[in-house]
Amino acid sequence: MQGLRSDLLLYAAESGTRYLTGHVWYTGGIRSLQKAGYQVLTCLRDPVDRFISNFLYNRFKTTPHMRTSLDIDSYLSSPEARSQATTYVRYLTGGCADRVYETEAAVKQAKAAIHELDGVGFLDEIRLFAEQIEALVGARIKIPHERRNPAPDRYAREIKNSSEIRDRVSEMCAYDIELYRYARALRPSVAAGES
Repeated sequence: MQGLRSDLLLYAAESGTRYLTGHVWYTGGIRSLQKAGYQVLTCLRDPVDRFISNFLYNRFKTTPHMRTSLDIDSYLSSPEARSQATTYVRYLTGGCADRVYETEAAVKQAKAAIHELDGVGFLDEIRLFAEQIEALVGARIKIPHERRNPAPDRYAREIKNSSEIRDRVSEMCAYDIELYRYARALRPSVAAGES
């Protein structure tokens, strides 16, 4: 799936599209876009919140892609959950050749990629991220956000507010949390596009 997403992004760029968005791995193809003058940015969310939101979305959506019928306890023991726990490391390494993302080597590679990006924003500071983009493109933008998660509010609150679940997810997301904290600590220099 990632190969197709990257290919579509590269095709759009070759066709002259100036602004591209998508959930794609940071690969050589994306790096080639930077060399061609594209600015590459990412927006990160607290990994535990992202993981829980992703589970809730996939649990209650109606489309089949990535849908799960597992309850939260069963999901936390699944291979899908293990994969979702390393989303940031996976995306920023461009997909390690050995597909092992729970290593210090993978985190180190992902941290290096953070420095190659033209900007890093954070969902809890979305206005600041929009300002980064505005500075890069020279135009005012609006990043709309609407709640699209189909999970029932009560069920979502129970999971989001469970310290037991949050602790388990936090343990699973240890490598993404390390990367997220690293990016946040670098925020002033990375946001300015410096290495």
